[in-house]
Amino acid sequence: MLKTNFNQTSRTRGGLYGLVVVVWLALGLVLSGCGGESTPLTLATATPGPTTAAATATTAAAAVPTTAAATTAAAVPTTAAATATTATTAAPATTRAATTAVAATTAATGTTPAATTGSGTPGSVADNVPTVKVPDSARQVVNAISKQTEKTRSLTFKTPVETNFMTRADLTKYQQAEFTKNNPPENIARDEKILKVFGFAPKNFDFAKTYIDLLNEQVIGFYDTETKKLYIITDTDPSKVDPLAKFTAEHELTHALQDQFFDLQNYSPTRKPEDKEWSDDASTARLALIEGDAVQSQLNWISGGNLSQAELQELIKSSQSSNSNVLDNAPLILSEGLLFPYNDGNVFVKSLYDKGGWDAVNKAYTDYPPKSTAQILHPIKYQNKVEPVKINLPSITGILGSGWKSLDINTNGELAARIWLQTGMSNFKDSASKTAASRAVKGWAGDRYEAVENAQGQVGLVWRTQWDSEAEATDFFNAASGSVKNLFGVSGNGTGTDLKKSWSNADQDVSLIRKGKEVLVQVLPKGTGVDKIASSLGF
Repeated sequence: MLKTNFNQTSRTRGGLYGLVVVVWLALGLVLSGCGGESTPLTLATATPGPTTAAATATTAAAAVPTTAAATTAAAVPTTAAATATTATTAAPATTRAATTAVAATTAATGTTPAATTGSGTPGSVADNVPTVKVPDSARQVVNAISKQTEKTRSLTFKTPVETNFMTRADLTKYQQAEFTKNNPPENIARDEKILKVFGFAPKNFDFAKTYIDLLNEQVIGFYDTETKKLYIITDTDPSKVDPLAKFTAEHELTHALQDQFFDLQNYSPTRKPEDKEWSDDASTARLALIEGDAVQSQLNWISGGNLSQAELQELIKSSQSSNSNVLDNAPLILSEGLLFPYNDGNVFVKSLYDKGGWDAVNKAYTDYPPKSTAQILHPIKYQNKVEPVKINLPSITGILGSGWKSLDINTNGELAARIWLQTGMSNFKDSASKTAASRAVKGWAGDRYEAVENAQGQVGLVWRTQWDSEAEATDFFNAASGSVKNLFGVSGNGTGTDLKKSWSNADQDVSLIRKGKEVLVQVLPKGTGVDKIASSLGF
């Protein structure tokens, strides 16, 4: 359900489609890392991440809040990946609300082939991306950063990268246009239905509006993997490249290096309509590598003395003045999904970097890409190549009878499962709730869900999960028994036994069944027949 992949043009996944973005959160991550922390700090507020049920969440590379060591990204929201771009957003402890001040469009030309500067004239950038002209002095600054990035990331640009600056106001218009262009209304409506039937979002939730507002608030730069151009958002004097613009440029130039050496479009492909084995969870895991890599590069770049103390103080001041109102109030599946690639992605990348330097990180692209958010959350699972088990979930539309259609078949993963449990907890934004939900899903082994809809527009879901042991299946079952009350507006402890419980509200039947290491979750229109579905699946 986590839609964090901006590259999945066929779905709306809660991200700036096709872009590798830098969010305000990334800024907070880097700043906290420079403050002597061995690992990124945890955001004080619930942040977005991809969902795999969250299948509707995000895949774009974006770092959000500021306090956190800075994302995905998770990720757990859905990423409606739309164009093949990767956006990087840096988020300070608060997240800054972008103003509409003029931004400079700057690109570096000069000695290094790493960056060139767009002038804002026709043909220099994509026709629908407005940019601002900048003086040669600004180009020289970006040119210097490109050299620094090569040294920091231990890779050398193969071809020049056109770097452009744009205003916040223009970014807002651009993101709105791109979202509309790449996400047909029927796709947005479908993903919104899936978010709601899982309980990730309330019934009155407007997915498109919230997602766009979130991007407008958080994104401070992006690299487009289709056009191979980099864009930095700034609201200061176009003739100057301030510390925030420099910070953003380093992150996005790292994405450009990733693209030139590891082909990001191929590494993190878009979902094809005929792909019935697609996993939003796996897509989110790859995004976490991309963003975590870029954040690690930023940490190394700053620790390498590339900003003066005065510039660091100005960067910190920028982070403290940022606004994160949309982020703070977004459903966890979006906020946590957005942050996951930056925060947890960096912890994962650091585990590789500490053992084998950049060579070990590079091999995660070329030799063995991460397969699940579980591998990102538990690097030891990646090291031991513990991969998700294959879950058998035949389509249930035939069992339900005529008039039913499938909305999506997908994998949620550990991250989305955790966000699902946490969303249903009374104090869901508290760190204690996140910790409790994390413990309940740490034994995730695999899952598969199908969301369905009947001719009357009623939506349901069947979610089959498997856990490493019966004890861990019980942990999830018990935690889910508590969360469903808030997720679906039901009361009581449910009818049934320690292995099977059911609830009903005015419109839905909710069922949880544990069998061995498996737990089956069903949310179907009232009277549809949860027992019939369960029996057909061997529960």
